Order: sequence, then structure tokens, then C-alpha cells
Amino acid sequence: MEKLRALLDKKLNNLPEDDLEQILTFVELLEAREKDERAHRPPATTRRQDPLIGLFDGPVQLAEQSETLLERGFEEYAGWTWKKDS
Repeated sequence: MEKLRALLDKKLNNLPEDDLEQILTFVELLEAREKDERAHRPPATTRRQDPLIGLFDGPVQLAEQSETLLERGFEEYAGWTWKKDS
């Protein structure tokens, strides 16, 4: 990281002022974009509550109960249904 910073510093010192202003504008744009992304990113607690994550990180009981759930069979109106044309 230090080598990269030193290289950037060397290159920046050799640029004309107009180019430096463009680079500053670009860096400010990157900072604003990162700030905006952080503002719209859900907090870690919200991400853990995602229902799809429960499929992979759910309670053990779900796996243990899977046979029981399948043995119960499917009811007529359980799950996906198809609308009849009226």
C-alpha cells in the first residue's frame, strides 16, 4: 500500500494544475458515490433477517421436520394454486 501511495504521490506531483483539478473532482465523485451506496445499503441486522438466508442458515428443526411435513401430504389449496377462468 505504501508503494502505491508513493507512486501516486510522484505522479500527482508531475501533473499540471488543470489535471489535478480533474482528479480532485473525480475523487470527490467517488466519495459521494460511496457515501450514497452506504446510505442505501441495509444494515447488517436487516440482512440477517432475509427469509432466503433461513433456507441455508435456518433452525435444525426444519430439516428434522421435513419428513413429517412431507408425510402429511399436500392439501388441495396448499402452496401454489391455479385460477380457473370465470
